[in-house]
Order: sequence, then C-alpha cells, then structure tokens
Amino acid sequence: MRNVYFGPEYTRRFRDIVEGRVNIKHEDWDAVNNMLDGKLTPYVQKVIDGELTSKNLANALKTAINSVYGLTAANFDNPFRDIRNKDNIVAKRGALFMIDLKHEVQNRGFTVAHIKTDSIKIPNATPEIIEFVMNFGKKYGYTFEHEATYEKMCLVNDAVYVCKYSKDDVNGKKAGHWDATGTQFQIPYVFKTLFSKEPIVFDDMCETKSVKSSLFLDFNEKLPDVSEYEKQLDKIIKNAKANGIELDLSGKSGDKELDDLIIKINKGHDYKFVGRVGNFCPILPGNGAGLLMREQDGKYYSATGAKGFRWLESEMVRNICEDKIDKSYYNKLVDEAVDTISQYGDFEWFVSDDPVPS
Repeated sequence: MRNVYFGPEYTRRFRDIVEGRVNIKHEDWDAVNNMLDGKLTPYVQKVIDGELTSKNLANALKTAINSVYGLTAANFDNPFRDIRNKDNIVAKRGALFMIDLKHEVQNRGFTVAHIKTDSIKIPNATPEIIEFVMNFGKKYGYTFEHEATYEKMCLVNDAVYVCKYSKDDVNGKKAGHWDATGTQFQIPYVFKTLFSKEPIVFDDMCETKSVKSSLFLDFNEKLPDVSEYEKQLDKIIKNAKANGIELDLSGKSGDKELDDLIIKINKGHDYKFVGRVGNFCPILPGNGAGLLMREQDGKYYSATGAKGFRWLESEMVRNICEDKIDKSYYNKLVDEAVDTISQYGDFEWFVSDDPVPS
C-alpha cells in the first residue's frame, strides 16, 4: 500500500527506494537494475550468487524507508520534516483507511485476523474478498498486492507470528515453506528445530549481544565464591545513599573495613573487556567460560538473556570446542516457543503436515 508524501517533486528518489523494495520482493531484477542509477545492481548480483537473499536486500531498503518515515514525524527539524505535518499524516491517513477497510471486510462476513498500516490478513479469503480489498484500496489511491496465502498461522500478538505457506501460494518459491515474524520464532535454532527442519550449523548457536556501556566476560569459574561479600557491600552502598554519602569503591578509600571487603570481592572476579557489541556461544560448565556481564557506573550486571549460562566469544569456539556448546540454552528457547504456540492450539498438529480441517 503506497502513497506520496507532500508532492512527488520532493519524493522521487525515495519513491524509487519504495518501489525498488517491491521489485526486489518480486525478484524483478531487470527493474531493480534500472533504479537508482544502477546502485542496487552489485547487491542484486549477490542475491543471484546466493550471498544474500532477496529478503535480506528488501529488508535493507525497508530500514531506510522506516528511518525516513520516523523523521517525517520527528519533533525536531530535519530534511524530511514538513512543518505542515502537524499530526503524522503519513501514518494517520493509512490508519484511518485501514480501519474503514477492516469494517468493510467484516461487514461482508469475514474475520480480520491481523491488520496494520499496510497489510490485512483474512482467514479463508475468497477470490471475491481479495478483489474487493484491491478495489477498495484503489479508490483511495493505494495499491494492494496479494502477497501470500498461508496454510497455517499462529498469531501471538501484533508483531509476532509464525506461518506455513499454502502449497497453492501465489509466490511459488515459498509454497509449503515456513516463515516467522518477531524475534521469538525467528531465532535460527528455534526456527530450524521446530519448523523448517534444516540442519543446525555453528552460526545458529551464536548470540549477538550489545549494550550502551561495555560488555565483559567474568572468568570466575575457578575463583572463590564472593556472593556473600557482595551482599554485604550492597547493604553498605544502600545505607550510604540513604545518608547522602558517596563511597569510594576503588579499594583505596582509607576505610579499612570497606577496602578489605572490596579486595575480597575482587578476588572472586576476573573481568575481561569485550566491547559494546560481541558475538558469543553458551558454553557448558567446567570449560573455562565466563559470565557475560554489562558494566554500568562501576558495577556489573548480567547481560540481557545471558543469566544462568557461561559464555565465550564465538571465534574462540569455532572449529575448536563446538562440542562444548551448552545446547540447554537453545533447548530452553525451543520449549518456550512450543509453550507459546500451545496456548493457542495443538502444537503437534500445527507443525505437522496434517491438513487444516475443512
């Protein structure tokens, strides 16, 4: 669904990006090669050579499109902001249109399973209702496409779902294949294990973690357990804050009790700096891996999603100790995905080849 923002004379190049994304999704490479002065041609070749997928390339343009859209509604001045845009007309017009479309589809006896600013999903859609949606869009200057027909779909929320394309899908390359939207089901280990049944490779057992501060690996597996000392320090810090006292936690404050406590705590940690971003593998206990921590204001906290497991940087693991990867981390994610789908129906039937009951 597409329209022009405040006049084509300002948006021609951006429209090329939008149209280019559509052509990429259709793998119309002749059209893509002639857009943007041929700037996409090297990437088209990478898709043809198998280095990228058409979805990768389409998503790259989607990032640019979404960034520009966000700037059109920003509250600060920028080249994409038009001062006439008082209430985010780009999204509002489409949203109001989609509400009208939803009601019209429902009035014709169909269920609207999922709807957002540029798409609608209608279970058991007939050729007639599909044609109606197309024509309804044209009346408002929008062009819809029948992008896919699903055989099965589990919709968890607005942004998370997993689906299997029908064998009669309009896009023949996707017929009978699974797809997922949203992180939970897109995790390669989860997606391959539960849905696509593709072989698990090393990269599927690597996790990219990023923080705004710094990441550290704490190689403390063979060091003393200092958790009780840390609890004591936490109490001291809380009491100091309550009394407006700022503590020197360097271990050289001159306060013997405090300094001795910090020295004891330091003996239980061996922090190695990683950076703000890193790629890691969960490692079985007893193999010299570290706790993945983020530093903030001189204190260390477990990185998001890393608690309860030990980690090594992926390049340290590749081709050396892949058999030491702690697959319980990924099996936990698989179990959680199964539990999520089971809230909405029979998981075993959903992932089987059994047809949808008529």
